[in-house]
Amino acid sequence: MLNYMRSEAYRLIRDKKIWILFFVFGVLLSSVVGVLAYFQNYAENFPYGNTKFALSNIYASLTMLLYVAGGFVLLLNDGDKTHVYKNSIAFGIKRSTVLLGKLLVQAIIAVFSCLVLAGFYAFLCDRFLLHSDVGEFNVYWNAIFSGSLGLLAALTGVYMFMMIADTMSLAMIYSVAAIVVVPTMLNLLGRRIVILNIISKCFPYIAMAEYSNHTLTFEVTGRDTFTTLLTGFCWLTGFLIFGMILFKRKEIR
Repeated sequence: MLNYMRSEAYRLIRDKKIWILFFVFGVLLSSVVGVLAYFQNYAENFPYGNTKFALSNIYASLTMLLYVAGGFVLLLNDGDKTHVYKNSIAFGIKRSTVLLGKLLVQAIIAVFSCLVLAGFYAFLCDRFLLHSDVGEFNVYWNAIFSGSLGLLAALTGVYMFMMIADTMSLAMIYSVAAIVVVPTMLNLLGRRIVILNIISKCFPYIAMAEYSNHTLTFEVTGRDTFTTLLTGFCWLTGFLIFGMILFKRKEIR
């Protein structure tokens, strides 16, 4: 497993797509802070050039982490095109080693990238924007922590669907349906049917959305954090087991 993970890490680190993606996000975050700082300095009575507003773009939109995780996996996993995992299995490497090895490497890279970019954005806000001093930095980092397992659950779900689906298009459809569409529909129907509302809150997408709503009024509680982490952990585990079972049965052509 470790040898396979080393080779996979080496392959991904040398992949220009990761560095391009990292650079693009860095530029986008810098641009956000740059625009806010510019108008704060040159536009009279500009109300948004402060750390609370800038950081709330992240912690009040926590579900975007799920989209970022999904895009990250779609960008890196082109096994059907390059036959990377098919060749590995053909050389006698166990399916479980290929499946988990690739997933663990990508999860480590994703978490590391998320922390670096989050730290970079917090640094820019701290350095160039007016401080609101209402505890916004604590809320920001607590939100990143609370959404971490949801991010990993989405990453695992999209990854598993890509490994077991016959085409990239099907993998995308399955992923969007399971992670976004189904919980959203349940939540909408839950306005009429109570049990569906309860079920919808068991999905990371809804749990993270409700967590984000509470951050706007700085009313996040320990229960919100626990619920968000728990739903992320449960779906992470579920996607992992589901994917391993189906991948072992998949015919590799």
